[in-house]
Amino acid sequence: MRVSIDRHVDASDTDADGMHDWHYEYDVYRFSQGWRSFVARAYTEEPEKAAFLSREVKVFGFYRHRLLGSADLTSSLFVAAVAHLRALGVTSFDRLTNTGYVSIEDTDLGGATE
Repeated sequence: MRVSIDRHVDASDTDADGMHDWHYEYDVYRFSQGWRSFVARAYTEEPEKAAFLSREVKVFGFYRHRLLGSADLTSSLFVAAVAHLRALGVTSFDRLTNTGYVSIEDTDLGGATE
């Protein structure tokens, strides 16, 4: 598994005192193996939480993105991604769905499959 991490800062312009109205800092993780990747985000102010945003599949040199399905949660790549994040101290996982974020419970992970 290949892991890439990109740090992002999203903030409003600073006011006269040098302060932001809002400021978010987060890391985007991409866990890749072959033609598949899972993308997750973790905010620096909540290091114990991570949210999986999408699954990417490379088709003819282009990446196609989609939300994670139940079968993705038991893939060996996803299970390895969760293990990697757990080693970094993440204890709570969510995934983005069509209706918002839902919690990923240990029972959702089942056994790893290809």
